[in-house]
Amino acid sequence: MKKKMRKFAVGLGLTLGALLLFTACGKKEEASESAIDKIKSAKKLVVATASGYAPYEFFDLNGDPKKIVGVDMEFAQVVADDLGVDLEVKDMTFSAILGSVTQNQVDFAIAGMTATDERKKSVDFTDPYVINKNVVIVLKGNESKYATEDSFADAKLAVQKATTQETIAKDDLKPKQLVSLDKLPDAFLNLTTGQVDGVVVERSVAMQYVLTDDRIAYADVDIPGEVYTSIAVPKGNEDLVKRLNKLIKENQDNGNFEKWLEEYSIIAQKSATAE
Repeated sequence: MKKKMRKFAVGLGLTLGALLLFTACGKKEEASESAIDKIKSAKKLVVATASGYAPYEFFDLNGDPKKIVGVDMEFAQVVADDLGVDLEVKDMTFSAILGSVTQNQVDFAIAGMTATDERKKSVDFTDPYVINKNVVIVLKGNESKYATEDSFADAKLAVQKATTQETIAKDDLKPKQLVSLDKLPDAFLNLTTGQVDGVVVERSVAMQYVLTDDRIAYADVDIPGEVYTSIAVPKGNEDLVKRLNKLIKENQDNGNFEKWLEEYSIIAQKSATAE
């Protein structure tokens, strides 16, 4: 009887061991599925952006009114083509973008975003694909009035909410009042209607407004530092970050980013003056 029980126990142990090994292997295989594999399985690349930020992402009033175009959208399509999948773009406010990435609602976010130390706590970033500077746009005639950071002490400035420009305005320029808005066009509307004294924005984005509106100009102030624009990816997706970095370098080396910036700056200018 004891002998039979011993054989049963050994057999049961082997069976349980096999089941545990099978389960462990299954979990390991499931956990090892990469971000790129998931994208290919879904047959689509889902990206988050925030329109109204030309030349990176905006609606061209002379083109398809339902399609977002721009530098970022061109590169997102390059990534989708490289992976052999369709591109799906989710448009949202800039302040909602990081949450969409941390909650894995999108594969990555591409929205003219700067990789800050604070943001790096919740998401991973690619290498920068565009390097630029921040500027302040004011009403024409006030350029020399705002020539130093201290000159904004009595000013009212507008920024896009949750951006690095919001942080810079608050910490460096220290205006009397800071107005944070979800959409950048609303900030410029506040400026041209006299509700604020200036708008803090990235230079390549500001250019569209300055070239199409003769009421505004660059303030003489020089804001130190550069803007490093990168792509935000859910943490732990090293394979996707590596693939994106490879594609970023390729499209920097072949001049595509420079070409897209020029091309969509022109399109944005024409779109801004469309009737």
